[in-house]
Amino acid sequence: MELKRNEANFATWLECAIYTVLVAIVLYVAAPIYQRSVEAQNTASQQILKATKTLTDAQVKALPTTAIQILAAQGANKRTIPVQIIAHVDATAGAYTNINAAAYLVVKIDTTEFSSYVGNDATLTHGSTINQFTLLFGSATKRFAILTPWQWAIQENDWGLVSPAHDFTTEANKPLNISIINGGSGNLTGGNAANSMVVTTIYWVL
Repeated sequence: MELKRNEANFATWLECAIYTVLVAIVLYVAAPIYQRSVEAQNTASQQILKATKTLTDAQVKALPTTAIQILAAQGANKRTIPVQIIAHVDATAGAYTNINAAAYLVVKIDTTEFSSYVGNDATLTHGSTINQFTLLFGSATKRFAILTPWQWAIQENDWGLVSPAHDFTTEANKPLNISIINGGSGNLTGGNAANSMVVTTIYWVL
């Protein structure tokens, strides 16, 4: 009888030991997988993202009166932080006309100008005039321009570029739109149905 009791106790102990070992093995294998999953989720939520929007010839010409959304709003309490916006214009089939001497291309957060400019300015008294907008749209060729977040350029006291303090609340959950300000001259003309503008936005979400 005593021998059978000992054998039963040993069998129970062995089952517990095997179960403990199996649990340890599962935890040993699963823990790194879970950790990598968490790290991947954290990385994904903080990674640099890219969005591309292709505008037709008709949309390009209408940009002075109809802005085009290049990135949708990201949701409640989320703010899009653009790093760069690349505007690649293919006007090889026909240059655009009706370009105002003060025209410029800009990206807006909803309706508020946010980016640097691709512009024209014939009124400068220091150095040469600016005609980058005309080069981008008024040339029958392929050109691109890079827009970045707007900053003040302050020469006094050697400040250089000064970043504005953005209001998170008013800029949260707002789309990015691209627009042309054509100095009151209305839409562009010319162009060709084969023309296009590809806008690539590099951004992350805060």
